[in-house]
Amino acid sequence: MAKLTDDEKALLAVYYALQPPQPEPAADAALVASGAKLYAARCQSCHGADAHGKDGRARLAGQKPGYLLRAC
Repeated sequence: MAKLTDDEKALLAVYYALQPPQPEPAADAALVASGAKLYAARCQSCHGADAHGKDGRARLAGQKPGYLLRAC
């Protein structure tokens, strides 16, 4: 990174920001249902029904479970 120009760094940031998230498939359907219920009760009003973020709030869709546990 030290050898990149500021413009090159900005282009890299844009490139990675535009990449679609790659969520891991859920292995436990009961856990998914439980998480959906918890999301609807605690998170949906700020982060949107699809968890893509809204009104400047962070996107939660596609985040790793460990990140979400630490962030909550």
